[in-house]
Amino acid sequence: GGPASSFVQVNLAPPATQTVNVTFGGGAASACALTFGDSTAVTSAAAAALAAGNSVGVMHPLVGVPQAERGVIAMPGATFACAGDAEAHDWALEMVDILQGRTLAVDPERWHLYHAAAAIAGNYQCTLADVTLELLEHAGVSPEDALPAFANFLRATTESILALGPAQALPGPISRGDSGTIRKHVSALTASG
Repeated sequence: GGPASSFVQVNLAPPATQTVNVTFGGGAASACALTFGDSTAVTSAAAAALAAGNSVGVMHPLVGVPQAERGVIAMPGATFACAGDAEAHDWALEMVDILQGRTLAVDPERWHLYHAAAAIAGNYQCTLADVTLELLEHAGVSPEDALPAFANFLRATTESILALGPAQALPGPISRGDSGTIRKHVSALTASG
């Protein structure tokens, strides 16, 4: 089980912090902060735990969690980024093992780069889908038809990225060097406002 004097920080939304006592694997954590907010923020509770000499680390699921229910479904088998001292890292590995997940070691000094990469992968994917739907609406496709129409395309593109890597998975006029089609796209986007 976890060390008797460990500090556990769990990050969710919306902003608020609550300190509780919990038990994981038979070992009671004397300080467990449930921090609701940005997972990259260092809370005063975390700073106090560091000052008290407790074991401190981070275990962040590499999973988009737009709703709690989707997070519960996505966590088992997920990849978890882990950083921290040896004791906290060992405890995180136990938790990841319980969730049948995988670990991704991240340099704590570069944690913000990891978190930026996670935000880009999740947030920008949603942003691109939203822009796609907006352009389809300008093209006369109803919102009810647009997302189902592009579902297979989005899935196939994601699967190709995972199987081949981003450069090899790139479809369409950019991969072909088709500058004429690209110019037509730019003109249409400019004209649509």
